[in-house]
Amino acid sequence: MAYQKKNPSAEERKAHMDNMNKKAAAAHRKQTIEKIKAFLKQSEEYFDTQDRLEQAYSEAGLANALRWQIARLQRYYDYNDGREDEVVEAQVEAFTRVCQAAAKPVDAAAVAGALVGGGSAGHAAERSAAGEAPKRVMSIHSSKAAACVLDILERTGCLDACTCVFHWFSGSQGELSRAIDAGCLFSVNERMLKTKRGRAYARAIPESRLLLETDAPPQPVERFSPAAHTAQLARTVEFLADARGTAPASLAEQIARTSRSLFL
Repeated sequence: MAYQKKNPSAEERKAHMDNMNKKAAAAHRKQTIEKIKAFLKQSEEYFDTQDRLEQAYSEAGLANALRWQIARLQRYYDYNDGREDEVVEAQVEAFTRVCQAAAKPVDAAAVAGALVGGGSAGHAAERSAAGEAPKRVMSIHSSKAAACVLDILERTGCLDACTCVFHWFSGSQGELSRAIDAGCLFSVNERMLKTKRGRAYARAIPESRLLLETDAPPQPVERFSPAAHTAQLARTVEFLADARGTAPASLAEQIARTSRSLFL
């Protein structure tokens, strides 16, 4: 109902606005939870559909698919710093179910069939045909939740079944050490390396666990430019090498080897 009093006091106006804000926040929470529940169903359907799995491996696209899904969840998670318990519970349930689906055994024969004749994917096809299926790759945004994410990855078996990549890691030093000990990889970008913590973490991560990222896709108002992203990756290598005190060329070679090993 619209506010009707002609000359409300400042306290009355404030109380009215507080009440309206509470109602809006409650509606937002309800809508967020419904979106998460709907997304859970989509996630299960995605991983249970064999032709989608084969297509993802044949195009080396499963990492992007997982990153897209987890990024969608992250947008639902972090809509408000004052998250309510019910929303946090929904987040944990959502990520747990995504991890349970990702940790399911891969059908090596099906993957081999999808990869045969795939050119650069030939080595991966040989591995799959021999029963050595490539691991699923998970690229994870763990903002403000690194410990919880690591708990779920461990509990669901994802640390063993998947290659877990932390995007722009910003947890504590202890959480970083735990993720390193768990065998995780870490993708870094230019903006991360412009922060003191980002540079410190870039030095602490073993060279063989480093990957590059652009933090793409751009915002809707930005134009996508392959040339700009290529230049950005080159700058990232330079900044990363400078932070680690190593030669850019040798660092780039190691990162390229690590990147290829994810799928080939």
